[in-house]
Amino acid sequence: MIELLAVLALSGIANPSSAMTGPPAIVAPAAPRSKFEDGVLTLVRGERAILRQDDGGTFSLVRAEAANGEVTAEPGTVVFTLDNSMGTALRVKSGLSKPMRYDAYFDEARRNRTSTCTVRAGLMVFEHWGQSVPQFTLANFRIVGDDEMTCE
Repeated sequence: MIELLAVLALSGIANPSSAMTGPPAIVAPAAPRSKFEDGVLTLVRGERAILRQDDGGTFSLVRAEAANGEVTAEPGTVVFTLDNSMGTALRVKSGLSKPMRYDAYFDEARRNRTSTCTVRAGLMVFEHWGQSVPQFTLANFRIVGDDEMTCE
């Protein structure tokens, strides 16, 4: 009986003046909140940022977007994705020809540093923390030698 009343109410039969008119409004997705300024990436949970390294070694933002679906790292790019998979998960996919490192912080002020692992050329690194972290600040992106395969 309750289900029938709910259907009647939604259809406008129970109260014709409350019936929906026209198609439902389309809500545009929110603009990405992740940003890249002065060599520092602020990556927000549920988003992905793609950085490109130029010939001089400098990184720049290709785009920030909602982390829907999978994306491959094109040559010369690195894809950072932050989601809440049993805590917080940061996936870093490299399309670079050499290994890279970066520094990660739990806060924008860069006072609360966390460990990260070297991202090997052409591969992916999966970092995980047990607690939910709403955003990370990533900085000091750099190419390293093949002998610097560490987590620190």
